[in-house]
Amino acid sequence: MTQHPVRRKIIMLLMLLGNAGIVTAVSSLMLSFVNTGEQQSVSIWIRLGMLFVGIAVLWTATQSQWVDHRLNRMVEWALRRWTDLEVRDYSNLLHLGHGYSVVEMEVEANDWLAERELASLRLSEEGVLVLGIERPGAVYVGAPRGFTKLKPGDTVIMYGQRDVLSNLDERRAGSTGNWDHHKAVDKQLQLQREQKEEENQQVESPDAVVS
Repeated sequence: MTQHPVRRKIIMLLMLLGNAGIVTAVSSLMLSFVNTGEQQSVSIWIRLGMLFVGIAVLWTATQSQWVDHRLNRMVEWALRRWTDLEVRDYSNLLHLGHGYSVVEMEVEANDWLAERELASLRLSEEGVLVLGIERPGAVYVGAPRGFTKLKPGDTVIMYGQRDVLSNLDERRAGSTGNWDHHKAVDKQLQLQREQKEEENQQVESPDAVVS
């Protein structure tokens, strides 16, 4: 967000509008409860009732899926119409809230990843995808191929399960790192078998219901 100039402007504008909105809301609330002159006839209980009704309406609107869907459509249309920002929700698209994550991992000299080609690392067998590589003073390498060698100082962008990525970040070169790789591969194979069994059960369940 902070590395894009348009996004920085949007954040700054929202912060200013938010502060102004708080001041305006507090001022309006204070004025509505002040009795002056001819407003003495308006009961404070009536004003309290109107306040609670307004809060209830706002709370209902914030909890409404219909309102949320319409607002999202309006915001998406406005962003596409007046900006060049990417409006896709990549968090939901990549299921980042379901155990998966995208991380930037810096390669160090004693890491298991260092001085090795992606093909020899076989990260896909652990369920890890390499999305790109940032190298100091070099062009960004997007969707690197198997012959790409990771070097100390590289920043690797990876996608996969959080626990696997965490283990990979702590993995060091040598036999210990190779053993950790084999264990991660076995864990991924077990997960794939479980997913396949669940899919087979889902396929068989309609037949069982019909019978």
